[in-house]
Order: sequence, then C-alpha cells, then structure tokens
Amino acid sequence: MKAYSLDFKAKPIVGLMGLMYSVLFIYLLFKPIKADPNIVLALGIIPFSIKINQNNYSFRYFIWAGISFFVALFIPVNSLIIIFLLFSILFLIESQYGKLDELILGLILFISPIFKNLSHLFEYSLRITLSEGVTKLFQMMGFISFSKGNTIILSGKEFSVDPACSGLNMLETSFLLSLFLVGFYQRKAGKKLPLWVLGGIILCTVFLNMGSNFMRILVLIISNIPPNNPAHEGIGLICLFIYGLIPMKFFIEWIIPKMGKTYTLKRNVLKFNPQLLSASLLIGIFFLIHIRKGPDEYLQNIPSTMEIKGYKKSKLSQGLVKFENPEALIYLKSTNFYAPDHDPMICWRGSGYEFQMIEKLRYNGRPIMFGILKKGNDLLYSAWWFDDGKVKTIDQWDWRYRAATQTHPFYLINITTQNPENLKKNLQILLKTKLF
Repeated sequence: MKAYSLDFKAKPIVGLMGLMYSVLFIYLLFKPIKADPNIVLALGIIPFSIKINQNNYSFRYFIWAGISFFVALFIPVNSLIIIFLLFSILFLIESQYGKLDELILGLILFISPIFKNLSHLFEYSLRITLSEGVTKLFQMMGFISFSKGNTIILSGKEFSVDPACSGLNMLETSFLLSLFLVGFYQRKAGKKLPLWVLGGIILCTVFLNMGSNFMRILVLIISNIPPNNPAHEGIGLICLFIYGLIPMKFFIEWIIPKMGKTYTLKRNVLKFNPQLLSASLLIGIFFLIHIRKGPDEYLQNIPSTMEIKGYKKSKLSQGLVKFENPEALIYLKSTNFYAPDHDPMICWRGSGYEFQMIEKLRYNGRPIMFGILKKGNDLLYSAWWFDDGKVKTIDQWDWRYRAATQTHPFYLINITTQNPENLKKNLQILLKTKLF
C-alpha cells in the first residue's frame, strides 16, 4: 500500500479543511459566542502545555469520529455533533502534523457547553454540601448556626451560598490550570503521565476546589462581605490560589518524575489517504448539521386531555404547556434522559431572576424542590419536581435512568406564586390532580 504524509500539494487542501472545521466549531460550540475568560485561558495555555510528536501520524481519532457519527445519527443533537466534530479536527491534525498530547481533549472539554451541562447536575448538591460543612464548623466553634438549603443562618443573619461560591464557576478554571501544570512539567521533565494518573489529578482538583470554596465561604461569612462587594470575587481568587493551585503545583511537580514515562519519539506514515478521510468526515458533519433537531423537537407533545381545574391552559411550544390563574403559574415540560438540564434554576435566570434560596422539601409526603426568586424588589416562590404519572422525584439521576429504561416520558412540573400561602394552596390542588 502507498504511504501518505504531508506534502506541499496537500497543504492548500488541508488548510481549507482546517478553516471549514474551525468555522463549524465556532458555529456549533460557541453560538452565541459569550465573553468567557476560561476560553481565553485555554487558548493561551495550549502552546505551553501541548506537545506534538512530529512525524508520528495517528489514525486513532478517525475511529472515535466514526463511532460518534453513528451515535449522532440516532440522536442528532448539538452536543453529540460537537463531539464528532472534535474528533474530526483532532484526526485532521494528527494525520497531517503529528500526534498530540491527550491533554488537548481535556482543555477543549472543560471550556465547552458539554461540561457546563454536565456540571449543572451537581451544582445544587455541591452547594448544599458546602453549606452544611460550613454550618457544622461554626457549630463546633460554639456559634448558633444552622443551614436551610443553600442558606446559612449564623447568629440570626442569613448568608446564601450562590452559584459563584458553589465551585462550578471556579472548577472549570481549576481544571484548566491543572492541565496546564501537567503539560508544562511533562515538557520540562520529558516524561508523560499515564491516563489513570491524569484521572487521579483531575479528582484531586475537585477536592482541592471544594476545599478552596469552603474557605472562601468561611471568610466571606466571618467578614460579612456581600456578593456585590468587589472583595467577594477577590477573596475567591485568593482562596483558589492558596488552597487549590499551590498544592496542585507541588503535587504535579513531584509526581511526574515518579510516575511519568519518558517520551518516545516515533516516526511513521499512514497507509491511507488522510486528506480523503478528513473530507469524508467533513461531509458527515454537514449531514449531521442538516438532520439535527432543536431541543424542543425531541420533546413529547403534552396530551391534549391534560387539564387542571381552575387554570387556563396555553400551549407555548411542542412539549411545553402553561397553566395560569390569578394566584399561580404552572409550567409543564416534557424532557428526555439525554437532554441538557433545563430546570427552573436555569429558566428563571433567563428571565432576570436569581435564586435567593433553594431547598429540598417533602410536601404531603412528596419530594419537591423549593426556591425563592428575586429580581430587584420582586420576590417569587417556586416549587418543582419531575413526574411520569407514577413516580415523583427531584433526583436528576433517578428520573434520567427511569426515562431511559421506560417508554413513557417524564415531565418537569414547576409552580410559581407571589407569596408562600398561595404556593401551599395551589400545590395541594396540583398534587391531587391526576395529570397523566
């Protein structure tokens, strides 16, 4: 068989395909493009952390691209198309310029919406864990303190653990900095860590990030610094540096000489035409974009017979229905086990509201989420859960597993009122109504 490698004639073709890949990548991954400092950070650290083994061409990402293409055929949504596109780009690079460090996958993953969608599943649990941990420490110190959801009450004063303190915003930065340190010290030592050690470093980053956020919350409460104070973010960065970045720096610097393997420079060519394969992947991307479906297109239609006595019904879109009366507003939305989370903690933020408090409750023996929303001086009281007509749950993993293993869909049910009394009254009506 003929051996193929990069030559002068192939450069214009490769450059054109690279340009097309880049445009599609920006279109799918960053649409709309938002000002995100972590994207700038990731792009800035790539030259200092990613090593290319020149003349060692690789076929591996073509295989992964093929697998992801067939998965995306059955569920053609943006996240899966992005994964296929990512593998296609990496194959183009490795088939033309040389084998890349696997760290590039982590850098791209941690700045992508895929990571944000997955991390949102843990946001509430992480905030509750931090709230309870700080509360127990204050109690051990002799203070009168208790936690209620994400709110800490200390000596009669309330402090909310907001999303910025939950670790998810800074967790992304922590992962990127950890990968930068790994790449930097690998290049310096001429050694490469096994993937299982790299996984351990990512896990350590999570725990160090939680520790730095724990200290951040502790300092903010003791110092009585409100969220709108500039020192609020400054203290967060200081805690991340002291309790997260410095320990990780020394750990990575120590473990690479111990566990790393010496780089082996190989030279090989591919026994096929890489430009032709890259062109076929490019065609596959355009095909997937053509057949992809928007989030609402995968939603189940709300049964036309679904009614709630005393409420006016309005169909907003496929899979989304609104019920309203002078006292309450109810949204029902069908959802899928693979869909990005779209609970009220996201939807109401899009309307300009912020959750002042979030709490898990049991109402008439049923598990529900409860939250207080604030927008200026306006307060709203909201409750929600996932329901398939038989099971009511607030556990993300529980409803997704059930939805993946059964034929009937789950629905997100959200009820919102302007005062807690109306919320209790209308909750009783809603929980007694057989919707499905």
